[in-house]
Amino acid sequence: PRSTLFPYTTLFRSAVEGLADQIMGPGATAQKLDEWAAADSLNLHLKKDVIDNLDGVIHIASDNPDPNKPQTSRILVAVGVKNAKKMKAVLDKLAKMPNFQAEARDFKGEVIYNLAAPGLAQFGNSNQTMGVAVVNDYLMFSTDVSRIEQVILGDKERKPLAESERYKALAKHFPAQTSMIWYQEPDKQLKPLYEMLKSGKAQEMIAATPLAKLFEGIDFKKLPEFDAVRKYLPPTASYAIPEGNGAVFVSFSLKGSIKE
Repeated sequence: PRSTLFPYTTLFRSAVEGLADQIMGPGATAQKLDEWAAADSLNLHLKKDVIDNLDGVIHIASDNPDPNKPQTSRILVAVGVKNAKKMKAVLDKLAKMPNFQAEARDFKGEVIYNLAAPGLAQFGNSNQTMGVAVVNDYLMFSTDVSRIEQVILGDKERKPLAESERYKALAKHFPAQTSMIWYQEPDKQLKPLYEMLKSGKAQEMIAATPLAKLFEGIDFKKLPEFDAVRKYLPPTASYAIPEGNGAVFVSFSLKGSIKE
């Protein structure tokens, strides 16, 4: 799994508006947004109804329920909102647009929009259904709608990342204040690719591409079982802290094994 936190969305939003105003003139960005809202039959204001409702926190989590099948990888993006009811109203209005290819359905009292837009298939497995919903004060998007369903159900049998011993061992080294944090378990992320190389499936997939030359003369079937290299892939963590006009990024892992 991977988790990322961005607590400074408001600063980024202000910076973008300031840059646009420098190019188009003071107040130009706000004026354009007002003009677009006035011309919108749905009466939606991008800044007032959407951007101003974001609280500045974003979580991104990725996992793979079947490590032997890379195509089953899933991504969940959760954007914090100040007013969940208001954001739900925005989704309801968007769903009424003729070009918004989504199917609304009730799931345990929450409305989930199953996305059917063909252009979004590149972001996930074509056999998975993507979805959008507002749950627990978060606007959520997932390449696999079942991830949103899991959040709604509140799977109490599944330990949260914050309670994982592997995560806690690394998290205690984070500074008190950060602008971003990451956590990764490379052994789980790389196993699907490793198994594909060892079985020869990866070479078959790229046989007709320029990348095939990179694998010429290499017999990946001689690779040891993945458990033999797992110990060389410990959990890793990263964080970013503002400094001057930029930021300092730090990545690290710990010596020795960490119990599950």
